[in-house]
Amino acid sequence: GAVRQRDPTIFSGTDDADGEDWLASYERVSAYNKWDDVVKLTNVIFYLTDVANLWFRNHEADFTTWAALKTSLTDVFGRPAVRTLRAEQRLRSRAQQNGENFTSYIEDVVDLCKRLNPSMSEADKIKHILKGIEDDAFQMLVSKDPQTVSDVVSLCQSYDELRKQRHATRRVICSDDNLSSLAVGGPANDQPTLLQHIKQFVREEVARQLSLVTSQPAPTPSLSPSIQRVIQEQVAEVLPPTNSPT
Repeated sequence: GAVRQRDPTIFSGTDDADGEDWLASYERVSAYNKWDDVVKLTNVIFYLTDVANLWFRNHEADFTTWAALKTSLTDVFGRPAVRTLRAEQRLRSRAQQNGENFTSYIEDVVDLCKRLNPSMSEADKIKHILKGIEDDAFQMLVSKDPQTVSDVVSLCQSYDELRKQRHATRRVICSDDNLSSLAVGGPANDQPTLLQHIKQFVREEVARQLSLVTSQPAPTPSLSPSIQRVIQEQVAEVLPPTNSPT
């Protein structure tokens, strides 16, 4: 079947919008859609909004070719000096956010470096990356002394993988410790018996709360009182309320 066309992003022309970035994106989508210059010029109005749309309609008679529109849009909304200033301001305050992975942070910093200075050296890019990267990764990178951005990426990926493995190992250890602590004075390797006691206590508590039996479950010495209380509360939450017998 026919290849589905893609829609370019919308350009508003507001202060946060970058005309050069949008033009590059529009050209890329146009190439995918096989739009020639005539079609690009015809379609562009549908992807302009707010200030950019008003500007286009006010000057539409001047845009006799796609090249003319590109030049004019770049002059009005590209503003290289403003673009550079924004990049400099963002670089100054850019720091890795909580939950943000290394790839997202590093690639954003590299993009800002390119906007500020397309010829920026690897050493300066690395300085900008180090300035805002999380503390543990900063210490690791300083000790490794990477020479290129690619080195930084590789080191961070390896570091992240090792950290995930360590966290996974710690979770397993903690889970084993928590399960062992459910038993009152019982050995850690007696977990199958412990689980059987838990299942039996749950069955008895369900039966009691459904009024199938009237007595409390018999105390289970191998379960701590706090665990028995938690089981009773959880069973009460999930079971529908029952009418008391009259």
